[in-house]
Amino acid sequence: MRLAELIVLFCLFLGCAHNSYAQTSPSASSAGSSDTNANTAKLDGVITGKVLGDDGKPVASVAVTAIPIGVERGSYQRDNSNDKGEFKLAGLRAGVYRFRVEVPGYVVDRSTAGGIYRIGDQVTINLTKGGVITGRVTDAFGEPIVGVSVTPYRVRELNNDRTNAGKSDDRGIYRIFGLEPGVYIVSITEIPSGGYSNQYFHREAPTYHPSSTRGSAVEITLHSGEEISGIDLRIRGDQGQTISGTLSGEINPERGGRPVYVYLVDLATKEYAGMAWPKDGDRFAFNNVPDGEYEIAAMNNGGDWNVFSIPRRVSVKGVDISGVDLRLVRMGSISGRVILEKSDMKEVCKSQKQTVVEEILLNARRYETTEYSKQTALLLFEHLNRIGSYAPQENGEFTFKGLAAGRYKIEANLPDEKWYIRSLSAQSPTRPADNTAKKLIDLARNGIELKPGQAVTNVEVTIAEGAASLQGSIVPTNEAQAKAGSRLKSKLKVHMIPAEASSAEDVLRYAETIPGNDGSFEFKNLAPGKYLLIALPVPETETAEIQPRPLAWDSIERTKLRREAEKSKNEIELQPCQRVKDFVLRSGSRN
Repeated sequence: MRLAELIVLFCLFLGCAHNSYAQTSPSASSAGSSDTNANTAKLDGVITGKVLGDDGKPVASVAVTAIPIGVERGSYQRDNSNDKGEFKLAGLRAGVYRFRVEVPGYVVDRSTAGGIYRIGDQVTINLTKGGVITGRVTDAFGEPIVGVSVTPYRVRELNNDRTNAGKSDDRGIYRIFGLEPGVYIVSITEIPSGGYSNQYFHREAPTYHPSSTRGSAVEITLHSGEEISGIDLRIRGDQGQTISGTLSGEINPERGGRPVYVYLVDLATKEYAGMAWPKDGDRFAFNNVPDGEYEIAAMNNGGDWNVFSIPRRVSVKGVDISGVDLRLVRMGSISGRVILEKSDMKEVCKSQKQTVVEEILLNARRYETTEYSKQTALLLFEHLNRIGSYAPQENGEFTFKGLAAGRYKIEANLPDEKWYIRSLSAQSPTRPADNTAKKLIDLARNGIELKPGQAVTNVEVTIAEGAASLQGSIVPTNEAQAKAGSRLKSKLKVHMIPAEASSAEDVLRYAETIPGNDGSFEFKNLAPGKYLLIALPVPETETAEIQPRPLAWDSIERTKLRREAEKSKNEIELQPCQRVKDFVLRSGSRN
C-alpha cells in the first residue's frame, strides 16, 4: 500500500479537515480590499455540476461534498444530485475546493472529482462501475478462516484514495467491490491500513495471493466493472520477525498534538510496508516482518509540534531487531506573502472574473533528499509534500509547516490564465555596507534551503498580469519518425526555454509538459517574451506515480536545455495576453 493512500485514510479517521501545513483564514474579500475583517466575508459563492453514469445518463442521489483547502471543517458544503444528475454547492467562500464523491460500488473519474475547483466553475462528474475481486481464505490445512480482513493493493496507476477491504464470511469467502481499474496484489490483513503491525493475524508474516511473500505475489489485472473470482489465499504460517526501538530527541513534552507515527519502507519492493503507533510516547515495534532490507522513519504532521527522524537502515535475517533509535528533530516552516501585481496597461487580458488571492494554490516542493535513500524520500516525505496545495489568507500571507530539512521550491496553481509568477524572492539577512536597502534573493533559481527546525520568513511570491499561453503539436521531421507515430510522441516531453540570454538563469521562464498521444501540448501562465521549444525523450526511469523535479531546477541541466533548444531553432515571441493555438513543433533527429 502506498504511503499517500495511508495518509488519506488516517486523515479521515482522525477527522482532519484541512492540511496542517498552512495556516489560512476563512475570508473571502478580494485582494486589495479595504475590508480585511475575516468575519465580514460573504458566503455567496456557487459551484454547480452534474453526475453522469458510464452510459452517459444522469445519476440521482449522489452525495457531492465541496472541501475547501485550508479552511476549517465547518465550511464543508454538500448537496445530492437530483433526477437530472444536477447538484449545486452554494454558500461558499472565495477559495479553492476539492470534491468528495461517494457511491458504493462505483468509482469516479479522477480528472473530474479529483481536480480543484473555484467559485463559478461548472463540473461534470463521471461514474463507472467498480471492479470486484473475490476468493476464499484458508489456513495451512485448507480449512476456511472466518472474519479475517483481505485488502487489495493497487500497484499500478496508484492514487491517493482509501483502499477498500473485505472480511471473509463463515465459508472463508471474501468479496471486495468498487475497485478502480488497475493491477492489484491481494493480502491477508487485520486492519484496513495493511502492512506489518502489532495487530496482524496470528503474529505471522503477511500472506499474499495465492500463498506467497510480497516478492512473489501474483498480480491481478482488473478492468472497469470486471469481477475476478478465485483469488484465493492460503495462510503460509511463516513466523515473521520483530523490529523494535524507541524515539528520542524532540519528543513533545506535553504529550499533546498529533501523535508521532513510525513508517517502514521495504527497499526491495520500493514500497511503503507498514506503520507503527508508539506506546507511552516513545516505544514502537513492527511485528511479523519478513526477512529483507528496510528503512524506518518517524514523523508527525499537524499542530504546532512537527517532528521527523533521519531514517535508519535495518536488515532482517531470521532474528528480531531491537534497540533501533529514531532521533526526532523539529521540522521547519516557510512563510511569506503573495502579491497580486496588476498591470498598468489598459484592457490587459480582458476577463469578467475578478481574481482574489485566496484562489491561488501554493505548494512547497522538496527536491533534495541527501539524508534519505531515494525510496524512502519519494515514498515518505515527497508524498507528504504533494498530497495538497495551500491557499494564502485574504491578506496574502501563508505558512507551510511540518517541512523536513532540505531544499524547496515554491510552486503555484493560478486561478486564471491571465496571471503568471513574475518572481520568488526574499530579503537578504545582511545589509549592504553602504546601508542601502537589503538585497533581494532569487528563490526561484536556488530554492529555499531549510535546516531542521528552521523558520524561513519574508518570502514574497509576486503574481503578475499579462500571461500568455501556447497550444501546439509535435510534427516529426523525417520519415522514420512519422512512421513511429503516437508511440514516439508519447515518450517525449516538450520544454520551453527563454530565448533571451539575459533570462538564461530565470528559472520561472522555463516550463515543461508531457504531450498527448496525438502529439498535442499546451502551456499556460507564461511570462511574455521570446522562447525556444524542444521535444526531448522522457527518461525510462520517469513514472506516472512519481514525477521528477523539472530539469530547469538544475543549473547544469539548464545549460544543456539551452544548447539543445538553440540547435532546434523552434522559436516564438509571446506578447502579453497572447493566445497561440496552432504552433508546430518540429522534433529533431535526436528524437
